[in-house]
Amino acid sequence: MNLAAGRFVFHKFNRKIPAGRYVWRTFSCLVLFTSMKKNNLFIPFSFYCSGSLAQSPFLSVKLMMDTGSSFRYKIKMKFCSLKNPSERSDLFSHETSKINFDRLTPDDVDCGDYFTSDEGIVYLLGQPGVKEFNGFEYSGQSFPFEKILVFEVLDYSHGNRIRPMYIVLPVKNKSFATFIELTGINFQENKVLYLDSIKSEQDGIKLFLKQSLADKKGILTEDFSLKGIL
Repeated sequence: MNLAAGRFVFHKFNRKIPAGRYVWRTFSCLVLFTSMKKNNLFIPFSFYCSGSLAQSPFLSVKLMMDTGSSFRYKIKMKFCSLKNPSERSDLFSHETSKINFDRLTPDDVDCGDYFTSDEGIVYLLGQPGVKEFNGFEYSGQSFPFEKILVFEVLDYSHGNRIRPMYIVLPVKNKSFATFIELTGINFQENKVLYLDSIKSEQDGIKLFLKQSLADKKGILTEDFSLKGIL
């Protein structure tokens, strides 16, 4: 019998300590495998896990194109941060930003690079977590208050002949755990969907931003005041 070992890390969302507050429970696991020579399968037969607890803000993002479309679209996301954000106080408080995002210029914002759902994630046994096209998922320890989430949607069915569309979402509500879900997205070439008044629902320390964009009309990229961050 041949033996192999691998280590992986996973996270669990837990609300047991401190009282009423959510924490991340992080586990590091050592897995021992046996291998079968005939078909090169690895079968786990022993697990050893250790855990640690840490309080960290949480962000979950899900996007889905219109399910009626037969074309293939690739969605990427990046974070943009304000150079002069509001002073950060208690992470568990609920408040609405007083910053007027409509008056911002690209010089007021710093942006990271675009990334896809699968980028930077190591999958056990090499299996992807989401479909490659027409959807996007992200979850991690992030505090999105007063950040601008920028999504680029590329039309892979028609190659470089079609210019991308963009979705821009400024997060104006503060919450320790934020869940964003945008569905029914119709591709609009060279347009920006600016979501400055997305529907929100607060449930304890959890903030839900969920909305169908099926009827949302975009503006031309050239007319968007923050086109420099796209």
